[in-house]
Amino acid sequence: LAASGSSRGALWLDDLDFRTVATNEGVPLDLKGDFDEILEGVTRPTDWKASLNASQDNKEFYKGKGSFRIDSISGGVPTYMVSPIFPVGIGDSIRLRFTHRSQKPVQTQVKVAVLDELENRLLPTSGKETVFSIQSNMIWAPEDRSFDLTALGYPQKSPNRLFIRFENQLDTGNSFWLDEFQVSIFFGPIKQDKDKGAKNTAIRNY
Repeated sequence: LAASGSSRGALWLDDLDFRTVATNEGVPLDLKGDFDEILEGVTRPTDWKASLNASQDNKEFYKGKGSFRIDSISGGVPTYMVSPIFPVGIGDSIRLRFTHRSQKPVQTQVKVAVLDELENRLLPTSGKETVFSIQSNMIWAPEDRSFDLTALGYPQKSPNRLFIRFENQLDTGNSFWLDEFQVSIFFGPIKQDKDKGAKNTAIRNY
């Protein structure tokens, strides 16, 4: 625990309690919006970054009331969507789950990026960020991936931060949907019962 400030004065603490949380549901992170929160005039979740052609969709979704949709841009310009930033610590592992579909077949690259406390990108010892591809079509498909940040060779610094970036290039008339996005962060390697020991979990209704 550390406290700092630019002004002089006294600081009082009371009833300070530290606990390790191990639960199937995890502890919801403080996120500002989700795919089910369809409000008039709101075009996208407030804590996601995306191409200008991104929006929330309350007509096409896997579960809940809405999904995150990104539409093609004329001229075949690449499109993207970037998750909120999640805090991760030394030795943590992550589990990433989401569902996706598209109007026409398309391949999307999913990049797992780690930042330092100043939000500079960190590279693992291999010099390459973790990237995997998913193939989408008209049927909703689930993804479930796990990553051990220590085994991947990321610097043992704390705090680190994590975000997930989706990149694709949609043909004219094509759209890509994302739903049920969830990140679970674990102390140490992920065991067989993946949800046990999660220290925090993104809001489930993304």
